[in-house]
Order: sequence, then structure tokens, then C-alpha cells
Amino acid sequence: MMQVSKPRPFIMHWRLMSQTAVLAIALCMDAGGAIAQESEEAEPAASRSTALEEVIVTAEKRSRDLQSVPIAITAVSAESLKLRGLNTSVDLPAIVPGLVVTRTFSAGLPFMRGVGNTTGTAGENPVAFYLDGVFFQNPSSNVFSFNNIERIEVLKGPQGTLFGRNADGGLIHVITKDPSHAPSMDVSLGFGRYDDAAGNFYGNIGINDNLATNLAVYAQERFSGYGHNLVTGSEIFKQSNLGIQNKWLWESSEGDTRILANLVYSSNRQHEGAVAGILEGTTTPGGQYGPVGRFNSQTPSDPYFRTYQYMSSLRIEHNFDRFVVSNLLAHSYTSHKFHIITTPIPEAISPTVLPNPQFLHGSSRSWSNELQFQSPAEQDLQWIAGLYYMHDETTTDLENIAAFTGVGSPPALLFTSSGRIPLDTYAAFAQATATVLADTRLTLGIRHTIDEKRLDITRTFYDLAGVPTVIQDEHTFANAVPPVDSQKRWSKTTYRVALDHDLTEDVMVYAAFNTGFKGGIFSITNPQNPAALPETIDAYSVGFKSELFDRRLRLNVEGFYMEYKNIQLRTTVPPSNILFTYNAAEGAIKGVDVDFQTVPIDNVTITGAFEYLHARYASFPAGPCSEFSPDGGIRPLPLCDFTGARMIRAPEFTGNLGIQYDRPLPNGDTLSFNIADAYNSGFVWDPDGLLKQEPYHNLSASIVWTDERGRWSASVWGKNLTDSDIYVNAFQSGLVATTYQGQPTTYGMTVGFHY
Repeated sequence: MMQVSKPRPFIMHWRLMSQTAVLAIALCMDAGGAIAQESEEAEPAASRSTALEEVIVTAEKRSRDLQSVPIAITAVSAESLKLRGLNTSVDLPAIVPGLVVTRTFSAGLPFMRGVGNTTGTAGENPVAFYLDGVFFQNPSSNVFSFNNIERIEVLKGPQGTLFGRNADGGLIHVITKDPSHAPSMDVSLGFGRYDDAAGNFYGNIGINDNLATNLAVYAQERFSGYGHNLVTGSEIFKQSNLGIQNKWLWESSEGDTRILANLVYSSNRQHEGAVAGILEGTTTPGGQYGPVGRFNSQTPSDPYFRTYQYMSSLRIEHNFDRFVVSNLLAHSYTSHKFHIITTPIPEAISPTVLPNPQFLHGSSRSWSNELQFQSPAEQDLQWIAGLYYMHDETTTDLENIAAFTGVGSPPALLFTSSGRIPLDTYAAFAQATATVLADTRLTLGIRHTIDEKRLDITRTFYDLAGVPTVIQDEHTFANAVPPVDSQKRWSKTTYRVALDHDLTEDVMVYAAFNTGFKGGIFSITNPQNPAALPETIDAYSVGFKSELFDRRLRLNVEGFYMEYKNIQLRTTVPPSNILFTYNAAEGAIKGVDVDFQTVPIDNVTITGAFEYLHARYASFPAGPCSEFSPDGGIRPLPLCDFTGARMIRAPEFTGNLGIQYDRPLPNGDTLSFNIADAYNSGFVWDPDGLLKQEPYHNLSASIVWTDERGRWSASVWGKNLTDSDIYVNAFQSGLVATTYQGQPTTYGMTVGFHY
């Protein structure tokens, strides 16, 4: 088994920062007369507090100080995202150690502490994704550009009690700004490398004493690609994004009732995640085709994907003094369409090495409702209880092509597949935190979940003349030996027990036990595939949270150990590359998370975090494996014993370090210098370790000018300044090793107006 090379010592990697030079700019803009109402003068820099600001999170579905919650949480502010130039969900690993976000075409596949999913658009992630309290079921829903962000909370480890199914690895919660009655506006326009243009608008206004609304619009277009298809001559790796959000907030005059309506639309079209290349240093069998350049392709047509989604939600909340009741009703719809060629060659070179184009259109429509009852914030016994229901229907229509007989000639249809997976999930949950001794609190939580899932599928095979030869559906395999059951019902009870104690006013220690549950899955394109069983996880954690030196240093540490069972994996069956999902046996995961932020001197902020992770298959006696063939390509081997092998997409070390220096200018303006590096020690893509992501740095930097009143700003920024090879995916496609490239070095400039 091939192993990823071990990382060099951690500190040595940061010397790359000093090798990156950034250009400073000075901009003078007069905002006089731009708007009628003047804002208050900014507080002089000399009088600003040097203490770290309090961070409020909703990790336990109520607002609490980050330092008082006994969970490992990375809370990312909108300002941090802006300073680091992070504007999409796939950028989050640059600021969240232990998080790896990969893709299968339009689907985002996050891995947290080694827990994740490799099944794409019709699968489900064990790292849950939430937007303003609404769970998004489909993996294609979580690849989007940030807009109107208040903060992002990343919770590590199982969150099965309050957030339920599919949060056994953790969750990502994107929280956007609620409307307020004070009028405000934020407008920015940016330009970047590859003719990239982006515009952002946010406006907020009070309609009357009870009603307020806001509107956020984000649009981005990359007009030039950074690669070429050498067969078609097209420019590839272009991109187009659009996001619109509108919120309405009504509050009663007494302040005891609150109604929040949320409307979201987003669309995304791009090549990244769809364009495959042959792995550097390898060829197809026989050596006929090899790599053609880092961002180039050699396919008979141009792969792409596009996704659009809608979300609407209505939250009604009322305070009855003794308890608070709220109800969140939500509807979401995601549509994704892609054209891919899984084996990146222009034509068939053998019966087992084919271009294998695929055309897929899928969708996911969900309705959910969560009813909550919880104690008032000032009550000593803090409790929450609720009921949750979701109905989701995922559909997929797939055309799988056998081969192009030559460039410009028509391909032969191999099979079509039309599938539908209805899901109904029900849950009841409760959690309470009580003070049991002086400065000591005990938290107990429980949730019971029931999943009912069905597979409706029809698959038709064709000969080279286009005549149907075999028709398969769920009824065909229900009569097989052994039968494939197309209807399943799973249930699981998950728990949380946590004990935390204040050693001092500024230091809290805790220990916790949590369980998680990820629902079972069907293969929506393969009725021969029995349903993969649900995953479960038991997690133990100990840690402390501290704020020291008059709140100039915030240091949080957590150690963890997790037992991961029925791990859901997938493989492909050549020559048609039909996906097959299955359960590996068990995994054992242990590690430590460290998160810190400090203001060592005035106007300087240092932020850093790292995670050490030891993730191994504790029992995996029979898994599919391959090896590189001497004459090129990949050849399959008999089943291998992966017990003790590294788990996939689980880097042993990830870390980031960022430095911000705010330089007050004599005229009252401010220059902010920012540099940050995220390091990943590398990981394997498949259990056999054949394909791997090499260690990399993702270095970013920016310089931001802000005028005295905070009205105007301008910045220059750069991302992936070391031009690292950061793949969004890699897998074995038939007998060929393929990779999917992420973005190269990008840089640009943004100008903003704020009121």
C-alpha cells in the first residue's frame, strides 16, 4: 500500500509566509454628499479596547457565549471571511482545521475528523449542513457562494441530540443577518484574475415600528478560464454564480412575539469538479494517453455542472414567560444537471477503457417542520425539547454512454436510469443543563429518530444500435436470490452526556460523551445495490476553554476518541463505471484540536488553530483494491484487508495561522494588513492508498484600506499564493487514475461603500 509522505515539522512550513510579497495601495475617496445622513465618527484607534470580543453562538439552539459551550466550535465571522478572501463553502478548510471539503461533480462532500461521505448528488453527508436553522438534505445544496453572512459555526464531533441524523461527524451552520430597524447599506465591486468580476449588495430598512426587511444580492462571473480542452479547443474553468436573499422580520410591540420569513435563491454553473484529468505520472493502459497539462483536458466534449436552489422558511416564536415556543417551517428545492466524461480521453481505446460520458439531471425537494419548547434565558435550569419531521424526494435521470467511436462521431448509449428516493424522517428530542455543584453543570440529551426510505428505479440497457435489451427495476431485484429490499425503515436513539466546571472565572473544563447516526442509503442509479446500513458513531471528548491575560488570549483545546461503525463507502464497477455503495466495518479515530486567538500588542491580532488526527480502519477485512500496472493504467486486485490502514480523506495534521495588523493613519484612515496560511499534511482518496493528495499550503493575503468614517474601503487580495495543487477530487475511473483540479493562484481588488 502506498503511503503519503510524512509532513515536515510544523513550524518550518510558516517560513513560506515571509517569501510572499504583497503590494500596498493608498486610495483617497471623497464620500461627501454621497448620502444625506452622517454616521457617528469612528472611535479613535488609541481608545479602542484591546480585549478580544465576546463570540455568541447558537450551537445548542440558544444564544450563548462560545466559551461557555462544552463543544469544540470554530466560529467564523463575516469580517474574517472578508479579510481572507473566502467567499464559497468549499473555502472553509482554509480556516477550519480538521475539515476537508471535496466534491463529486456538483455535490459538496465535507469530511470532519475523518468522518464523511463519498456518494455524490443522490447521497447524504454525515457532516450536516444548515442555513439559518434549516437542514439541507442534498449534497449539491452545500456548494454555494457566501452572501449576507453574520457568522458560520462549525461544530466538531457528533451532534445527534439537537441536530439529529446525518450530524455524526459534525455540522456546518451558515447564519445570515436578520433585518433590523436601523437603515444600512453595503455595496462592493471586485475584479480578479481570469477576468473575474463580482458584485455584492446588502440593504436593510425598517418599514415601521414592527416590521423590517433586508435584501442581499451576490453575483460573480469568471469570463476567462484557466484551462483548455485540447480536443474541442474550448476555454474551461469558467464560472457563474448568483445569490439572492430576502428576509422579513415582524416583532410585536410588547416584544414577546417574533415572525421571521426567509427567502433564498442561488445558482452556480462551473467546470471545477467536473473536468477530469489523468493523474500526473500515469497513463491509460498501453500508454496511449497521459496527462496533458495541469488544467487542460482531452475529452470529446466539455464537461460542466450547474445547480440552482430555492429555500423558503417561516419561523414563529412567542415568549410565554415560563417557556418560549417556536416553530420553523421550511421548504427547499435543489436542481442539478451535469455532463461529465469520467475517463478523460477523446475516444475508446479498448472495451474496458472508454470515454464514458454521462448526462445527469437530478433534484431534491424537501419539506421540514421543527417545533421547539425551551426555557427562558434567565432560568437556572436550561432545557429544550422538540419534534421534527422532514419529507424529502430525491430524483435522478441518468444517461450513461458506452463510448465515442471517434471525435465528431455519435456515441453509443449504454444504459439509462431513472430513480426516485422518497424519505420520511421523524424525531423527538430533549436536552437539559442543570447546576449540580457550585460552578459545575451537567447536560443530558436524548433524541429518537425514525427513517423510512424507499427506492423506485428503472434501468434500461441498450445495444450499439440503440435497441433496449434489458430492463431492470426494483421489482426485478425483489425477486432475485438473495432479494434486494427496495423499502427500508431504520430507527436510532442518540445521546449526549456532558459535565463542565469553571475552574476560574476565565477557565472552563469539560468532558462529554456523544452518539451520532447517519441514515442508510440506496444507490439511485443501481437497483442491484442493496441499501447501505446506517452509520453510527460513539465519541468521547475532554477539553478546556480559557480567556487569559485580561482577555488578550483565548485558548481552547479538545481531545477526542471516536468509534465509527458501518462506514459507508463507494466503488466503481468497470467498464461501465456503475457506482456501488457498501459498508466498511469499523474505524477508530483519535486526536486533538487546538484553537487560539490573541492580541499580543495593540492593533495586532494573531489567530491560529490546528488538529492532529489519527484515523484508522479498526476492522475492514475485505475491500476493493487496485495497483498501478507496469504497462500503464490500473489493474484490480483481489479483495484486500485494510484493517489498520489510514481512513480516506483524513489528514494527520491540518493547521492555519493568520496575522492581522491594523495601522491607523494620521488622517484617521486605517490600513489593515492580513496574511494567513492553511496547511494540510495530505491524505488518501481511497482505502487502498493508490491515489493521494500531497501535502500543501494554501496561503492568502490582503491589504484593506478603510476611511475615517468607515464609509469607503478598498482592498487588494490573493489566494493560493503558493499555487499549490489542491484537488477537489480524485478517483479510479475504470482502469484510469483521474484527478479534478481546484483553483490556482488568484488575486484581485475590491472596492466597497458602507452606510
